[in-house]
Amino acid sequence: MYSRTGQSAIADARAKLQVKAVASRTWLLRLPIVNVVVFETDEGLVLVDNGYAPAGPALAETLKKLSNKPLHTIILTHFHADHAFGAWALTDQKPRVATEQRFITQMELDMRSNGLIAHNNQRPLPP
Repeated sequence: MYSRTGQSAIADARAKLQVKAVASRTWLLRLPIVNVVVFETDEGLVLVDNGYAPAGPALAETLKKLSNKPLHTIILTHFHADHAFGAWALTDQKPRVATEQRFITQMELDMRSNGLIAHNNQRPLPP
């Protein structure tokens, strides 16, 4: 969920990514656990969420297949790894990021904890 380098997780996201056109210039990208919505605007692509970290490369590749427009904006709905951590693979396009203050506060807290919060989110639930 959090690894940017886990090749098996990246390959799994690539293999399981499904793209469905839902309207003109609008796609639903289905990944295990989470969906991403892509809108093509005159200024560029707008994403609603961007999946978990290993899905980042598959998402970047898919966007290039969907449109020749640049990534314009990423809307992050909330601070969960499956909704927000795929952005690392898209930063080369320097998109605007729209989110609420609670997301930023949670991300800063996670950074100050040296990833402890993210690590704890990966623990299995007790029986």
